[in-house]
Formats: sequence, C-alpha cells, structure tokens
Amino acid sequence: EAEDVGGVASASLRITGTVGAPALTASAALDRGRFREVEGLALVVDLADPGKQARLTARIDRAGARVLEADVSAPLDLAALLRDPASAATLAEAPLHGSVTVPGLDLASVAGLEGIPPDLRGRLTARVDVAGTVRRPRGKAGAALAGGAIGGYREIAASLEADAAEHETSLSGRAALAGEEVLRFAGHIALPLERLGDRPAREVAALGARVEVPRADLRRADAPLPLAGEVVGTAELSGTLSAPLASLAASGKRLEIAGRPLGDLDVTGRADARALHAELLLSVPAGGTLRGKLDADTGIGAAALRRGDVRRAPARASLVASALDLGFVPAVAPGLVRSASGKLGMDLVASGPLARLVPRGTVTLAGGKVAVTEYGDWSDLNLSASLTEDVLRVDRFTGQGRKGQFDLQAEAKGLSRKGAPADVKASLRTQGLAVARAGDVLATVTLNTAMIGTASTERFDGEVRVARAEIRLPPRISGRKIQPISPRPDVTIGPFAKPGARAPGVVTGVPPERPFEAKVRLLAPNGIIVIGENPRVDIEAKADVTGEWSEGALYLSGVAETLRGDVEPLGGRVFEVKRARVSFTGGDWQEGGVEVNATWTNPIATVTVNVTGTLQKPEVKFSSSPPLDDTQIALLIATGSRTELLPGTGGVQNPLATGSEAAVGTLSSIFVKEVLADKLPVDTVSVDASQLRAGKYLGPKLYIGYTRRWTAKPEEGQNTNEVRLQYQISPRWNFEARAGDSGTGGGSLIWSKDY
Repeated sequence: EAEDVGGVASASLRITGTVGAPALTASAALDRGRFREVEGLALVVDLADPGKQARLTARIDRAGARVLEADVSAPLDLAALLRDPASAATLAEAPLHGSVTVPGLDLASVAGLEGIPPDLRGRLTARVDVAGTVRRPRGKAGAALAGGAIGGYREIAASLEADAAEHETSLSGRAALAGEEVLRFAGHIALPLERLGDRPAREVAALGARVEVPRADLRRADAPLPLAGEVVGTAELSGTLSAPLASLAASGKRLEIAGRPLGDLDVTGRADARALHAELLLSVPAGGTLRGKLDADTGIGAAALRRGDVRRAPARASLVASALDLGFVPAVAPGLVRSASGKLGMDLVASGPLARLVPRGTVTLAGGKVAVTEYGDWSDLNLSASLTEDVLRVDRFTGQGRKGQFDLQAEAKGLSRKGAPADVKASLRTQGLAVARAGDVLATVTLNTAMIGTASTERFDGEVRVARAEIRLPPRISGRKIQPISPRPDVTIGPFAKPGARAPGVVTGVPPERPFEAKVRLLAPNGIIVIGENPRVDIEAKADVTGEWSEGALYLSGVAETLRGDVEPLGGRVFEVKRARVSFTGGDWQEGGVEVNATWTNPIATVTVNVTGTLQKPEVKFSSSPPLDDTQIALLIATGSRTELLPGTGGVQNPLATGSEAAVGTLSSIFVKEVLADKLPVDTVSVDASQLRAGKYLGPKLYIGYTRRWTAKPEEGQNTNEVRLQYQISPRWNFEARAGDSGTGGGSLIWSKDY
C-alpha cells in the first residue's frame, strides 16, 4: 500500500488445453481501493481467450455504484504466439471491437475530489464504440449531462459527440440552461485520430469550426451574479492552423448585471494570415457611446504564435467616448459602485507593438457623481487630463465628498525615457473634506500638500511636503447593524489549497515579475493640527517619516512628535502634553518607539502620565506630586477624590491586582463607560481590572455577549475569551449557553416566575 494508493488486490491466471490448442483465462480484482482522495473503489478485470479471440471485460464501482464498464475483443492466436513470441508486435494491427460505457455517474459523488468543483451536480452518461486498431483507432463517442449544476448555474443539459473516421476527426456539442439552448459548436480536421500528434501534418491539414450562441435570454440562466438581456453570437475558423481565417460577431441587447443597466454591446473581429481587426461599440441607456478599434499587422498562424510575432506586431488602437453617461459603471463594477452619473469624454489613440501600446489623447469628465460602497458619495466630479507620448498631465480633478471638497493636479514627464524613470509632481488641496468609511465619518481634513518624485513600472520614489493640515475628529461614531450570520448567496467557500500546490494560472518555468517597490518621505515641518470634541483633543505635531514598501511589507524610519497639545479624556481632566514622540528605526511600523509625558494639575495633586515601549506594546506609568499610589491616582482622575476604592464600586474588582493594574482598570472602566460606550456598535459594555464585557441584542429575544478575562487561568479551565448566548423562548422559559477557548462551557434551560 503506497501513500496515495491503497486497497486489497487479488489476481489469477489459468492456461489449459495443449501447446497446439491452448486456452487462457485471467482475472484481477481490487477491493476497498483508494487513490488519493477517492475511496471506496472496486475494480474487476477478466480476460478470456479460448484460442483464437481474446475478450477483455472490466467494471469499476465506487461506493456500490457502477462508474464504468468496458467490453473489448480482438483476434489473438495463442498457439501462434507460443510458437513465435515475436509475433506479439503484430497485435497493434489487430482489429478491435468493443465499447466503454459510463452508465450513469452521479457527479455529486465525486464533487470536491481531486480538484473537481465541490458544487458540481448532475448525471453523466457516456459511451465509446471502439473499432480500428491500436495504432489506427476508429470509432464514435457520445456523452450527455442531465440536471447539471455548477458555480450557481442550475438546470444544465449538455451533449457531446466525437467521430474518429478514416480521414477526419470531428467533434460537436450542445448546451442548454433551464431548457433553452445557449451554445452549439462543431469542428473537424482532415486528419485521422492517430495523426493529431504530428505537428507538421496538423498545421497544414484543412479544418473548420463554428461556435454559435443562439438568441438567449440571460435572465433564464439563473446565474449567481444576476444577468438580464439577450445575447447572440457566432465565431468561425477555417483554413489551416498555419494559415487560419477567423471571424467573430457577438451582440448583447438590453444587458443588465446585478440589476444595473449596461446597455447594448456589439463586438466584431476578423483575422487572416496577414492582419487582425477588432471593434467594440457600447451604447448605454442614459446616453452616449463608447467605441474601440484595434488593428495589428500580423497573422494568427501557429508558427507566428510560437515565435511571439503577435506580441511584437505593429498595432494601432483607439478608444472614443462621446458624451458617455457613467450610469453604466455600477454594471461593470457590481458591489463596488452603487450609482454613477456624469458625462465622460475620451479620445485616446495608441500605437506601437501590440504588447506595449503607447497611448495618447485626452479625457474629460463633467458633473460626475459616484456612490462607492464603504467610501460614501462623491459629487461635482470634474476631470481634465491629457496624455502624450512623453507627458501625462492632470490639469484638474475636483470634487466634493459628503462634506468639503478636493482639488488635485498632477504631471508625469519623461514617460518615453528608456532605462530611466519619469519625473512626477502633484498637489492636493482639501477643504473640510469628510473622510468616511462604512457610513461613519472618520475625520474631516483640510490639507495642502505637494509631492515630487520619480516613477517607473517597478518603483516609485517621492517626497510629500505638508504645508498645512488640520484633522478634525468626529464627536462620535454611529453604531451599525451587526453583520448577518446567515449564509450569503454571493460568497462561495472553497477548499484550501494543499501545501505546495500551484496557484491557478501560475505558469512554471516563467520567471516572476519583479515586485513593485516604493519609498516616500512625509515631511510636515510646520505642524499638523488634530482637533477632537469627545474626547476633547487639541494637538499640534510635526513629522519627518520615510516609508518604504518592499515585498509586501511596510517599513518606517524617522520621527513624529508633538509641538504642543491638550487632551481631555474625561470632563474637566485636561492633560497638557509636554512631550509625545514616536521614533521609527527602519523596521515594522509596530516597532516604533513611544515616548509620552502628560500632566494634569488640580488642587489635590499634579498627576503625570508616562508612556514608553512600542506602538505594539506600550507601557503606562502614573506618578504625582505630592506622591500618591496608583489606585489613589486612578480614583483622583476618575472622581476628583482619592478615597480608597472598594470592590463593587465599578473600580478594581480583583483583590490580587497590583496598584498599577488597579489604576489602569479604573481608568479603563470610566473611559469606556463615559467616552466609548456611545461609539461602539454594542448595547452593553463594562470593563474593570479583571475583565471586559460587551453585548448586543439581536432582536427583542436574542442577546449575544462576549467576555475577555485578563486574569483567567486556562490551566484551571477558565476561559480567557468566552461567548454567551441568551434566548427568551417564552415569558417563563429561557435558554442560556456559554463556550470559551479553554473548552469550558455549558447550557441551561431555565424556567422562572415572578411573584
């Protein structure tokens, strides 16, 4: 039994008769077979030759269901073979007769095995009638699929037929969705089956192929991404592989994607031994058209493709948008863009080798509006840009967000330089621009920046200088509905790739492209002002930080520090930031060193907070003048009094906690309850030195809570992280359950009555 193969095998061989008239019977069997992920296999093979004719039969079962049957016979003179063993070479010319059948395979039984899609369904039947010889096989084959489903498509029916004749090999088929034919194809090549591997003969043999999509209603396809409209198309190929003639004509009318109108689309193309030509026309419902053309001085013969002539061929292309309304964008970017409008004008041409076309032309946008999922609505978008062989210039790109506006200008000069990067410069100005995510305004930014640098297809180096920056933090972040936990129809969960497996589409033997790298210096010498209302923040800072992106990781070096600042975490407790500094030394940004010193002066004492360590692991220490212990300092900040805290007061509830832990616990509790509670998407929240609790009501009867215990002892079965569920079945019956990361949990059914 090998690692990937297993089972119980048996075999027998019997020769009877005489030397002049022998007879042979043989059999082999495999039970409980396994091949990689495929288990439950059973194989039986029988061979019988009474003397002049051999007959081979075989059958394969899986989990008790028949998968394949075979019955093939051929002349085999055992006596002659015994007299002259060298005559076995003539067996390749012996006439074959027989069949191989798949009587009805339930595809669900093999779904998910050996790379087969896990959602594959349907019933497959097939039959191959064998004739000819081993060297010159002839015959016909047919296969049919009924009740098929894959990738969200259902009610798939398909048929396939093949014919290996004396002078020609042909293939044809049909496919239907929900009872409507959506595809039919037929092709042939003037070569017998055994000569298809002969490249010189294959490339000069006459061939013909036609693929046709009859008029089909996409709405009936019931695709996972909802489609609508009618499509029709034809593609044809004739001539030979060395000198083919190809044509394409396809169109779609009233096309919609995910309920978003795309419009009417027409695509045509043709190619011969010397040139290829293609055209595209999109007419959108809201008005305007998009036209594209491509011409290349090359054929598409097999030899030209092998030499790479197509990639190097001189080519010309154009893309013209005439008053094109952007209302079609949500259809081509479903899930990303919710709505769009505005008139796009575009006149681009490109020339050069087909694989490296150099574009030039102009692009304009007037009165644009776009609603982007997660990033909000943008309006009054106006763009004026031009591109030459050497210069890309964005003369104006302006717009408005939910609040405020932005103005961007940019230029890249030297695009045609060989072996040297282009010079890049840009400026960005914003005025009260609201930066939003998922419906929440994260900050309102007023900014004046300028950037200079160099850029190539492999690297960007630049310096961003901030002349002015004011960042206003919102008073609160609105709560949002919890993500539904029911299965989503637009998400498919597939199997993880095996270790060492090659990703789809990766071609071995081809050197990987050099990863893009970037290095940007952020210089803000005149101050970045950060203002917040709840908690109140008023900080002015400066920065000189360089970020380097390499091989998918960000590395920072430099310093960011405050010039002045006040922070009021709780009402009336105003801390003056004496010093706040983050130092980066060229490593991961989380490794940045932190130095913070802030003081709060009140009639009882002057409290000092010092923060050291790193961004990932900061360390907080309290001190005061006159000296107080950490617990008294915490109480002083929280209540203005230094009375000793008692368990159950909302402060330190763990009698074993140190003074520093007590201080942090008390401050955390007050800060969460008074500052963060109205910003979190939860209904209940509490924190103390021993644990954090938060919960959410998912309707009037269901409550889900989470507990994080700082002092849990997993070795004693205590959960560090625990989830709790409460469900009210009726006014008197309740169900409660809890589970955690230490394997401790339980469930209770509770009956109660109030008297």
